[in-house]
Amino acid sequence: SKVDGTEALNRKADAELERWMEEKVIFDDYKFENAKPVPREAGQSISFYKLMQRFDTLRYFREKGAEAFPTITLLARIHFSRMTTAAFQERVFSTAKNAQEKNQNRMKFDHLEKRTLLSHNKELIRKKVI
Repeated sequence: SKVDGTEALNRKADAELERWMEEKVIFDDYKFENAKPVPREAGQSISFYKLMQRFDTLRYFREKGAEAFPTITLLARIHFSRMTTAAFQERVFSTAKNAQEKNQNRMKFDHLEKRTLLSHNKELIRKKVI
């Protein structure tokens, strides 16, 4: 049945994730060029932040992950390809500026929000998409 197939797929995905989480990575094999070695002797420690500064995550997925963990590598590529910019917020402010003209500076927030959404989606409304 469909439920059994979904459960089997979920178990397989969980097993793959567990296998990846148990992977013992030698971080120095994938460190950035000229990065300091990762401490490996008993009693030495390193913060997670400093480890991530030295570890070339994309190189790890390119050289090891793509072959050993193809599904997780695909998810990592999707995650790392996201652009973290403020472009979305800038578009909202720009649209809000268009929706709220100079003489409307005392508009209630609910009204401004509705006008902004209408202004931003006016082409879709005209085409009757939404």
